[in-house]
Amino acid sequence: INIVSSKLLAIGDENEPGIDEKAFVNNIELRTIRYQSSGRTGGRINNLFVSNRKLVNVYLNNNAFTGSPPNFNTNSNITNVYLNNNKLSGSVPGYNFLNRLRLLNLSNNKLTKLSTLGTLTALQQFTVQNNELTGDIIDFSGSPNLRQLSLNNNQLTGYVQGSFVNLSQIRNIDLSFNLLSSTALDNILIDLEKNYVAAPRRGVTVNIKSQGSQRNITPTPNGVGMRAAQRLVLEGWSIGITDGIQVDDTN
Repeated sequence: INIVSSKLLAIGDENEPGIDEKAFVNNIELRTIRYQSSGRTGGRINNLFVSNRKLVNVYLNNNAFTGSPPNFNTNSNITNVYLNNNKLSGSVPGYNFLNRLRLLNLSNNKLTKLSTLGTLTALQQFTVQNNELTGDIIDFSGSPNLRQLSLNNNQLTGYVQGSFVNLSQIRNIDLSFNLLSSTALDNILIDLEKNYVAAPRRGVTVNIKSQGSQRNITPTPNGVGMRAAQRLVLEGWSIGITDGIQVDDTN
């Protein structure tokens, strides 16, 4: 591929076995790339767009790309990134220089770690479900406009306290099917109650069901965490917890 003036490049249902990381080096006007191969095209893409400084939208879902995800350090205009349904591995980059990033979809890959995010004030959707993420849920305080957070179906075990307190625009959080401890669940709910107090609103959905453990005991919130969940439900939030929530509305 060697198209110098193309602003949009759409390639679908391709049979190419591998992609050359220099494939778009001369496409200096490229703003949107769409490439779907139904899992047939592989290869590494972490340096695929280093020359495409005007790039805005990346739709490279449904391929078989491997290696680490691109960090887009030279692509400051990036707004929408769809890299879901590939075979990407390693860490989710911090995307420290992407002030315009609005949507990131890295679901259905083989990623194992969340890097600390930069200040991503435009970020509205962060979707990294169905991977192999371990460790803590990172701090999202630098993304105050986040609306949807999907980290379900991973192997996350902990939570950085304060991560969710300032997410005043959040509408949906899915953390189900991880390995979060009861302490982590408590801290999440306590922070979400603080979130509500700072920005009262109804209609927020939170799913923390089905947390596994090495002892085959499903952790659930205790004490202050459960009381925080009860309050949020009374205030119009939907909180999904294994075995449910007993709401005392007599007071």
